[in-house]
Amino acid sequence: MKRIISFILSLFVVWTGTISVLCDDIDNQSNKKHINGIYNNISNTINGGFVCSYGDYIYYINPDDSDGIYMKNQSINKKIYTGTVNYLCVGNGYLYFSKSTLDEASISAINLEDYSVKKIVSVDGEEGIMELYFVNDNLYFKTNNKIIEYDGLKQKTVFQNTKMYNYCINNDLIFYDYYNENNE
Repeated sequence: MKRIISFILSLFVVWTGTISVLCDDIDNQSNKKHINGIYNNISNTINGGFVCSYGDYIYYINPDDSDGIYMKNQSINKKIYTGTVNYLCVGNGYLYFSKSTLDEASISAINLEDYSVKKIVSVDGEEGIMELYFVNDNLYFKTNNKIIEYDGLKQKTVFQNTKMYNYCINNDLIFYDYYNENNE
C-alpha cells in the first residue's frame, strides 16, 4: 500500500511540476500551441477524453445528454454535436471525436469555425477507438492493440503491443503502460 501511495504522490508531483513549468511560460506566443497540446494530452489522460480546451472554449462530452458534445466559456454553454461520443481531442482548429458501435469505429472532425462535421477515419475491430491525441499536426489513436498515426491523408501503425493499456505521446516519444499475467 505504501508503494502505491508513494507512486501516486510521485505522479502528482511530476504532473504539478510540469503544469507549473508550462504555466510559467504560457505567455510566450511561440509556445502556446505546444503548451496547449501538452495540456490537452495530460488532461485527456487524466479525464478519459471527456474534456479538452482550445482558444477561449472548453469542449466536453455531456453524459446527461446522451454523450453529446458541448462548448462552454463564461457566457456560452452550447451543444455542438448530437450523438454518442467516446473521446475528444483538439488541434489546428478542429475538435476530433471517436465513436464506436458494434459494427464500426470512427473518428470525425468538427471544424471550430463553422461547426461542420466530417468523418475522417473508419476502422473495423472489436476494441473500438480509444485514447485520441493530436500531437505535432498528427492524430494518434489506439485500436486493436495498435497505436495508429493519421497525418490527414493516411494511417500508419507506429506501435503495437497486445498487453498495452494506456498511452501518451510527448516530444515524439510514446509512453504506455501494460499488464502481464503474473501481476508484476
